[in-house]
Amino acid sequence: SAGRRAIIQRTINIRRQSAAPVLPSLEQFTENLNNANRLLTAFLRSRRQAAFASHHRKVRMAQVEIDTETLESAPFLQLAKPEHLDVFVSTSKPVRMAAQEAHLRELVRREQPWWRNLGAQDKLTTPVMLQHIR
Repeated sequence: SAGRRAIIQRTINIRRQSAAPVLPSLEQFTENLNNANRLLTAFLRSRRQAAFASHHRKVRMAQVEIDTETLESAPFLQLAKPEHLDVFVSTSKPVRMAAQEAHLRELVRREQPWWRNLGAQDKLTTPVMLQHIR
């Protein structure tokens, strides 16, 4: 039993020596710490930017929805009076751009002879044509 115990103890000592934890040097420890800090900072920065972008997108969507509801509830342009002018002003750039494009398209359509406008609802006015009006 004492011989068996000595053999087991020797086996344990050999395995402990072969699997002994190697402590990193001070330089390796500092490098690992700096790398971990750099990765954490990059993660937090990207998370903050993603949260800001998400918030910005939600604000824009709410703004577009409000502008759309306002314009849908506005009177027709033929019935509009000067006091209704504020209803037709939008703070949303996509809405303003779409309105400007539709306006310019209508100006091009009105300048053309009637026979050119037959079936013109199917065609889109190109940006090159719109530049001539400006």
